[in-house]
Amino acid sequence: MAIQECGFRSRLAQSDKGTTQCVDKLVETQHIACCKKAVLERDIENGVDFDFDYSGSANVPVQFKVRMKHPDIPVVIAQPFWGYGHERTTPGRDLKCLLGHKTKYHYVGIFDNGCVKSIYYAHSKSVEKESVKALKVWYEAETNTASSQYGKSWFTPELVAKWMLKVRNRRIFTLPNGVEIWWKKNDSERFAKLNMYIPMGLVRGVMVYDSEN
Repeated sequence: MAIQECGFRSRLAQSDKGTTQCVDKLVETQHIACCKKAVLERDIENGVDFDFDYSGSANVPVQFKVRMKHPDIPVVIAQPFWGYGHERTTPGRDLKCLLGHKTKYHYVGIFDNGCVKSIYYAHSKSVEKESVKALKVWYEAETNTASSQYGKSWFTPELVAKWMLKVRNRRIFTLPNGVEIWWKKNDSERFAKLNMYIPMGLVRGVMVYDSEN
């Protein structure tokens, strides 16, 4: 079952299973010596998924994502998202992790047909840098609905309330360097979220596992 094609709760369980498969590959290939899963509080509040032990360094905090086929780094920038200016809109776990410098590395496992195809990692500082640059451009951008480019100012609480009723997933902004910002709304949740997707090349991501080699 493809991770991004199943229901929301099933996708979460599948993503956790996928992350475990990826970590096993990193241990098998001796990229890491061992790892410890972060406690729930660190996961939720700080965005830390694991502490990795490498040769020569231990307890290195990392974030781990799973993607289907796309070699990019997802960053949740707002969740829940009720519109800018709404008191219940909250910065996303991933954005808080980056701005708070809670991790050293970001890992992404790429799956194809249910199997680990490749695993990349990048320095969290590089991911933070590109995230901040992209958000600055988006915050200042004008909305052009004809080209499906929606700036931050478009997302008032009133507009978001309307989108909540009819829009599930939509790309809302694309930068010239390939960074994309998406509106995401799962059917099983009452709120939306905003995701950013950063091309691996922008953050000098390094492939540390390749199923074909």
